[in-house]
Amino acid sequence: MGKFRNNVVPNVHFHKDWQKYIKTWFNQPARKARRARTRLTKSKPNSLKPVVSCPTMRYNIKKRLGRGFSITELKAVGMSVGYARSIGISVDPRRKNKSNESVESNIHRLKVYKNRLQIVSRPGKKNKKPAGAPEVDKLTTTIRGKIMPLKAKRITITRRVVDKRMAKFKPFQLTRMARKKERLVGYREKKAKEAAESLDGPGKK
Repeated sequence: MGKFRNNVVPNVHFHKDWQKYIKTWFNQPARKARRARTRLTKSKPNSLKPVVSCPTMRYNIKKRLGRGFSITELKAVGMSVGYARSIGISVDPRRKNKSNESVESNIHRLKVYKNRLQIVSRPGKKNKKPAGAPEVDKLTTTIRGKIMPLKAKRITITRRVVDKRMAKFKPFQLTRMARKKERLVGYREKKAKEAAESLDGPGKK
């Protein structure tokens, strides 16, 4: 009993059917690899995304890639929803445009993509050359990663002082002194009154 100290003595009496209630999982690494392969097969090919503003007033100055182009933007370029999806453009019919700037920027994005795009017909009755034929491969290039990724713009601020007096102007110190004067108004008035009374003396009227 000394080696168990203050613990309970292990005295577990299993019945013969204890194996029914125990589950083992020895194929966890294999399942992980299978899930990874399934994700690759289910993942859609890369598609063109619009540039949208982040939500809320705190982040709306930032830009990011959205879910899909709106129907208004596609109509401006002369595309239907089905045709846009067939050539690798993501569409979000629920999205609404709230500014002309976003519409114009995304329309320009669609036009640039449309000009760079080379459409190769699929093999069929008329076109017997498969997609992997060497003649077709010469015309196409495979793109890995994001299509037309969003590049962050660096904003440079240049300061130019016209008046020399403005160069010596220190607004922080000025506001600090103004707050200090406002806070000490009563104290200074009291001190000035006491100094005036002391100069007059107790006997003078």
